[in-house]
Amino acid sequence: MKNYWEFPWGETLEFSYFDTPDQFGLYQGKAYVWIGAEELQLWEHFECYLLLFSCLRSPIPEHILPRKIRFTCNPSGPSHSHIKHRFKLQGVPKGISGPCIEENDKSGG
Repeated sequence: MKNYWEFPWGETLEFSYFDTPDQFGLYQGKAYVWIGAEELQLWEHFECYLLLFSCLRSPIPEHILPRKIRFTCNPSGPSHSHIKHRFKLQGVPKGISGPCIEENDKSGG
């Protein structure tokens, strides 16, 4: 089964799975300029997230693309507390989730 997309100019986008720290050997030594995943809060082993930073580098020294690691997440889940601590999150971040409803609408409308 093909787990990557190859662009016409030769770059590839790899799709893979990483569930436990002992699976990191599949990625160790690889170089990625962009790493992304969904639902970080559902990762049972937050250490997996931290290990991926060692792969965030360019295989080409003169590569000018900025290195990025991006994850989506929502409240709750096994890594919820780790995420709040790492990013010093408290309450609802302004400008990320839209307006926060803090009270019931008592106007009847």
